[in-house]
Amino acid sequence: MEIRKLTKKEMPKVLKLHQYAYGFWSDQEVREEDHDFIIPENTIGVFDKKDLLSVLTIMKTKQSIRGVLKMMGGISMVGTYPEARMKGYTRSLMQKAFQKMKDEGFSVSMLEPFRETFYDKFGYVPAYEKYRLQAPLDGLRVKANHEINDDLEIERVSGQEVKDAYMAFIQDFAPSAFHGYAFNPVISDEEWKRRNKDRHYVLVKKGGKIEALARFKFKGYMHFEEPGQLQIEEMYWRNLPAQAALFNFFSKHRDQFQKLIMILPYGTNFQHWFEDLRDWIQIKVWHPWMIRVIDVKEALSGLPATEKGELVFTLSDSQCEWNTGTYLLKSNGKQLQIQPTTQATKTALTIHGLSALVYGTHSLEEIEYAQWLKGADKQTRELLQNWFPQLPLYSPYTY
Repeated sequence: MEIRKLTKKEMPKVLKLHQYAYGFWSDQEVREEDHDFIIPENTIGVFDKKDLLSVLTIMKTKQSIRGVLKMMGGISMVGTYPEARMKGYTRSLMQKAFQKMKDEGFSVSMLEPFRETFYDKFGYVPAYEKYRLQAPLDGLRVKANHEINDDLEIERVSGQEVKDAYMAFIQDFAPSAFHGYAFNPVISDEEWKRRNKDRHYVLVKKGGKIEALARFKFKGYMHFEEPGQLQIEEMYWRNLPAQAALFNFFSKHRDQFQKLIMILPYGTNFQHWFEDLRDWIQIKVWHPWMIRVIDVKEALSGLPATEKGELVFTLSDSQCEWNTGTYLLKSNGKQLQIQPTTQATKTALTIHGLSALVYGTHSLEEIEYAQWLKGADKQTRELLQNWFPQLPLYSPYTY
């Protein structure tokens, strides 16, 4: 058996494995345009001679961790043929991926699990999933046209044409607005086109500056057995007038579509967006994101911390052994600094506990109850609570 990166010529093998593992198998010959979005150097495979048995891709992104951009590796499209399962191939791929991310300067990782207990073994911790909200479109609360600011301009753009404008807006707005927000600032044109081939965007502008933006698609209007639906996959606004203009635009589709679906950050207070409802608002939540620290020093350095202080802790990480050790963590009143130390301490963290702190997924009591944190005295606990408050996580980027 051999574990290695794949070549461009081997991409058809990757796509065929994806088709089998994810249930969209086709016997038709694979064309280059079918796999030109898969980046070979980011894809790792297990081979038996020339046969690809198992595969994993690392999505290279930037992620906002408490407002600070970090390099994040998204574990994606993990798959193994059935005859090669239960042989430890995925574990070998994950260990190879951890080393690759460490070597390339990644500090954190995130994935969408098929089963949380499977990835718990690799040090990943459950975070938060997005809301999938369904409501009657005609129940959306909107303002009359004359109440919408005259200086706001509405521009509807196809997904193929909006890449540069989207990226400029997102990089300026999202990292400070959403903890956990991940995006790929160097996404290829091919990947962008694949992701947006059936998407529309609406931009709300003032003086040429984007004040609000939404990404959406729709289906079902001419399918008389199924009510039409409008699905908003992303939406952002800098201020309430821009939000009102955005909602006003979507309300103009109410003669086409009955259902409105919104993909929203966990915990969004959405109920005041609707009025005179004739049916239920429904919320669905799927498997939560799972998160992990890959490099403790890279992950913690520079995170905001307004409370001055310092603490010493030991960290254990059976998968990424370079993290195992004793560290001095301190704040100058602005941000965290970390360095290895030989000081003695009773405070011990597992990689699960550290990841939960960095991402703000669990309370300190939950972390201690899970035995991810032991031996913390009162002063240490107060610093950890101050430096790592719980935060909702939102990322629209899909793997």
